[in-house]
Amino acid sequence: MKTSVVNNMFKQKYWIRFELGPVGLEEKAYVNEVMKRSNSICNFLFSKNDEVHVINRISYLNEKSKHEKLDMHRFFKTKQTVKHLEHQVIPYEYEDDEQMVTSEYRVRVKFEDIRMSYLLTALANQDFGRKPRVHGNVMLFNSTKQILLYIYDDRGCDVYGVSKESLLPLYHQYRSWILDYDRIHIDNVFEEGLAGVFETETERSARQYANELKVQSTDINLYSNNTCHISHLLEIPNDQSKQFEEEIGGTGFTLRLQSKDQDTSVYQVTKTEALALINYQSELMNLYSKKYGGVYCNWEIARAF
Repeated sequence: MKTSVVNNMFKQKYWIRFELGPVGLEEKAYVNEVMKRSNSICNFLFSKNDEVHVINRISYLNEKSKHEKLDMHRFFKTKQTVKHLEHQVIPYEYEDDEQMVTSEYRVRVKFEDIRMSYLLTALANQDFGRKPRVHGNVMLFNSTKQILLYIYDDRGCDVYGVSKESLLPLYHQYRSWILDYDRIHIDNVFEEGLAGVFETETERSARQYANELKVQSTDINLYSNNTCHISHLLEIPNDQSKQFEEEIGGTGFTLRLQSKDQDTSVYQVTKTEALALINYQSELMNLYSKKYGGVYCNWEIARAF
């Protein structure tokens, strides 16, 4: 069985996860933002003459003797392109399951031969039940630059590279779109931002315990819709405030100066998200406070819906 280029790229150390569809936007604004971000990332990663492998995966029961071929010609400007369709069966793409296998179809083309607007729309429509939409998972491997783009749905995408240098310009250009949930890990991979800033185990345990008690006091059911406007208060020394503002400005949080005296500035840092994700948010805020010699004070919420 051949080795999949996708699986090889998934093993790379260097990757970035971007948020394409921010929580809290109305449907039209949400779709527009998804398309803007996905188009921007694609155009940054690919040049018209790059050789690109368009890879379409679909999984099914191993016992199924026949599997319908995917309609991939619609992704390209000419139907002749799919005459060079390659196919292989690989182990199930998600986890060990002997009853399941994955079919992987691949077409090699120049980037300019792909109907990118159509393909990005089809990828964004996966969870909305609208047409056009893709079947299975579609990934773009740039063999010229050794970069893999995987837009998993309207929520986000992953980009994998074989070296730090191959992805660092992307990391800098769209830093504010990086999924904040993974930001600490990604910053450490690229040795910037919050790299090298950590909590002690005692600090982590105390913070998470305080969060648990505070969430319980809200009476919000974390297993139903628990989207909230979550606001954090941070007190930062004035001589660090400019750098702090610049770094928070490169995240998915919004920043507002609440008060200022001769020594410190108090900031309100807010993001609309599920309250169930408070632990990662509070960890981020605590680390930013540490980095800039400040104090993470507390968080408050307001129901979004």
